[in-house]
Amino acid sequence: MKTIHQTIFGPPDGNCWQAATASILNLGLDEVPNFVTFDDWDAEFLRFLREHDLYPIYLEVEKSEDWKPLGFHLITGESPRGEYDHVIVGKNGKAYFDPFPGGDCQLESLRYYIIFAARLIRSQKVDNLEQLKSYVEKVEAEEL
Repeated sequence: MKTIHQTIFGPPDGNCWQAATASILNLGLDEVPNFVTFDDWDAEFLRFLREHDLYPIYLEVEKSEDWKPLGFHLITGESPRGEYDHVIVGKNGKAYFDPFPGGDCQLESLRYYIIFAARLIRSQKVDNLEQLKSYVEKVEAEEL
């Protein structure tokens, strides 16, 4: 993972999500769209990941107390710099890198872990580890 800092700050076009995604994927900032500038930012995120044979799995932090993702992933939550969302890079379920220059990886509240998974058929939101295991088993069995 290389560290890429955001260059646009605060709403509506802050590019922390773009920088965090670029960091995890070892891409330059210019190689990743600034997802929040699109009308359907979630669809743009999915489109971009699919181009890289990846798919997002969203796991609510408060519902995953018994399980933390392994490896690099995104963590979303409320920014400590205002009443808007911020995205940082996590590693093994803990804050690892904040794309805000001089940022200290602090979020006021954690919302989602976003895991980049390969070979999955489609994006899926899961509430707990059992749903994630079930989903992966179905994908491996090619039922989805």
